[in-house]
Amino acid sequence: MIPKHSEIRPAVRGKSDFYSWQLFRWMREKPWLGQVYAGTWNTFNGVDRENPVLYIGLMDDEGWFHGKRLRALCTHRESLQSWAFGPAHDTAHWKDVTADFWADYLQRGVCAIHGDFAHNWQYLSADHRRCHYCGKEEIEQTVYTSLKVWEAKAA
Repeated sequence: MIPKHSEIRPAVRGKSDFYSWQLFRWMREKPWLGQVYAGTWNTFNGVDRENPVLYIGLMDDEGWFHGKRLRALCTHRESLQSWAFGPAHDTAHWKDVTADFWADYLQRGVCAIHGDFAHNWQYLSADHRRCHYCGKEEIEQTVYTSLKVWEAKAA
């Protein structure tokens, strides 16, 4: 189920918190473009079925997707302009993940979009932290590794 924009509104106007301000704006202005697809097209590799990228928008009956890459949309001050992706973008292999994405977003907030780049860490101790948004916990550890080096032999 796609939430109403009022359900995902950040607390402070113009500022993301648990929810993305940009995604809120998108859903407020373009509620018909709320489907989320795991797309096989990315600007770096072209068609890459092994590494899908999330897109938000609408897939029409002719296999054209009208929308935007989700992470790009949720970048600070990004425009709400949408694009059309057609068969040359491998849209026939895009998978509708709308229900899973929105369920995850309502539970984990911006961490569902940006992953490890969006955590809001609370430090529980000097070496233990938890994300205020998604609940991920990490413990800091020091890891020692051996290093092989070549040294010049004395003559």
